[in-house]
Amino acid sequence: MKENETYTNQWLWLTFLWTAIIAFAWIWNVKDRRLEIIQQSVQMARVAFEKDVMYRLWNSAHGGVYVPVTEQTPPNPYLSDIEQRDIVTASGRKLTLMNPSYMTRQVHEMSKDRYGISAHITSLDPISDR
Repeated sequence: MKENETYTNQWLWLTFLWTAIIAFAWIWNVKDRRLEIIQQSVQMARVAFEKDVMYRLWNSAHGGVYVPVTEQTPPNPYLSDIEQRDIVTASGRKLTLMNPSYMTRQVHEMSKDRYGISAHITSLDPISDR
């Protein structure tokens, strides 16, 4: 009888040990996967930020871009001191100058409306340009 009891205890300990090993491996895997997801998210955020900065630099290098005047894109009051902020093409189309920050803000608003992705870039010396 004692031999049978020892045999049962050994199996209980082996079962407990096996369960502990599986639980440890599962917890390790979950923690590792969570870390991987965070690292990927940070990398994706960096790439998105760098892309936004590149678009701003491109716009800035060209002195802004002209876009059609619409309800969504009225002339920027913060650019009112620029002589050619608003122009009219030979065909009569009204265009307004869009600076890099205004362009970026509109793109971010479109992204939020369309994809639910919210983004924002703030300067170290912020001023509203809307």
